[in-house]
Amino acid sequence: MSIKRAFAAMFAIMLIVSVLSGCGENGSNEVAETTVVDGSTVIATVGDREITMDEYRYFIFQAATLEVRSRNSEFNGDFSDVDWNEKNSNGVTL
Repeated sequence: MSIKRAFAAMFAIMLIVSVLSGCGENGSNEVAETTVVDGSTVIATVGDREITMDEYRYFIFQAATLEVRSRNSEFNGDFSDVDWNEKNSNGVTL
């Protein structure tokens, strides 16, 4: 499985979980419970491979770094310098 497909699968799983968890019943004044996730919490399982939150954060950071470096060879690792509204030749933003 390619890295892009793995990221897409992880993102889709996280999106589905967040949508399905909801915030209570309609008209309810209850406060939704939140869960604090530490780095060792398993957030996804692909086959028999468990993916922790720390691994997920690492891969997201790596993907962002590679994307920025592919657009700017002088990138120094400081994401505050990145123009996140910059569009590529296809008109797609970062």
